[in-house]
Amino acid sequence: MTLNQTTPGKFSAYATALDTDVVSFHFKKARVTPVPKSRATSYDDISNYRPTSQLPFISKVLERVVTNRIRPHLKEYHLFDKYQSAYRTTHSTETALLRVHHDITSALDKGSTVALVMLDQSAAFDVIDHNILLQRLEFAFGISGRDLKWFGSYLQDRSQCVCVEKDVSNSSCGLRSTPRLSTGSASIYNVHQINRGNMS
Repeated sequence: MTLNQTTPGKFSAYATALDTDVVSFHFKKARVTPVPKSRATSYDDISNYRPTSQLPFISKVLERVVTNRIRPHLKEYHLFDKYQSAYRTTHSTETALLRVHHDITSALDKGSTVALVMLDQSAAFDVIDHNILLQRLEFAFGISGRDLKWFGSYLQDRSQCVCVEKDVSNSSCGLRSTPRLSTGSASIYNVHQINRGNMS
């Protein structure tokens, strides 16, 4: 798989970012804004807020270009987990619930006992181990060489600051996190979770 397959006439910044295995730190600076949850009852409780990352526009477009190159590769070689519903085209929480409902009712119809185990991954985008992710990209998805180095650069040295109205914090680096509500993060999360369907 080759990341750099953009059409002629694109901004030179995109071509530069994809022609090399280094992602500029300018593309990896996020502004995190706390947004109240829809059912928040108290705005004084920090747990009633969810963080959203605002990346530079050019970074979002770059992520979209790369994501559009990854998805056909995953689909062509059947690399998606068959039980994965999050962040996939034509999949949603409804398709996940339909699958669970089907499996439960089918087992009950056969007279079997059903036990449902549910895992709640709090702050899922903050628990992505970059080393594990890069290993899966290489050994499970066949991404290697300069493309793999590009992903390594994309993940490393990301910085973020928190913005509340006019107040802005100092920047800090995240060792495991990826930007929330980011196109790239959704694809990365799917890669990181690829073996969950094999858990027993």
